[in-house]
Amino acid sequence: NRLAAEWAALPRKKPMGAARLRYGTALLGRFVEFLAAHHPKVKEMAGVSAEMAEAFMAHEEKRSLRPASYNAELSLLRGAFERLRVKAGMLANPFEGSLVLKDLDTVSRVPFTLPELAALFDAAKVLDSEIHDLIVVGACTALRRGDACCLKWADVNLEQNRIRVRTRKTGG
Repeated sequence: NRLAAEWAALPRKKPMGAARLRYGTALLGRFVEFLAAHHPKVKEMAGVSAEMAEAFMAHEEKRSLRPASYNAELSLLRGAFERLRVKAGMLANPFEGSLVLKDLDTVSRVPFTLPELAALFDAAKVLDSEIHDLIVVGACTALRRGDACCLKWADVNLEQNRIRVRTRKTGG
């Protein structure tokens, strides 16, 4: 799809990761498929209206997206159209204006109790020793899955009982 290819080719400060590329390509592909099904006469970006953008986001909401996922989709589409609209001859970005980000649901998480952790570790050990090790690292460090899976020995200081990493999600 040409829209996804144009978006992927945009210059960026940092190279785009493979996961972001797959996510953006899939989302833009769904948008193009939506247009083909509901607005078959639209063949160029300049033909996309705010009403079409609103209809697509309503269509995406029917997929039972969580607010954070909806916001991520809207943000990617806004950014893609904003950066490509001048080249496409568009005066306005159809994803700006009436489409608003969703309020994020706040979730209160209660930590596992010691007996719950023990049961979790025991069950993981029975299933797979490598999974057990990742679960222990995750439970004891509060690292996200991707950060725990990508942990390097250089990040671990056993003498000080410390792990020092730059998280992939926030860069912190």
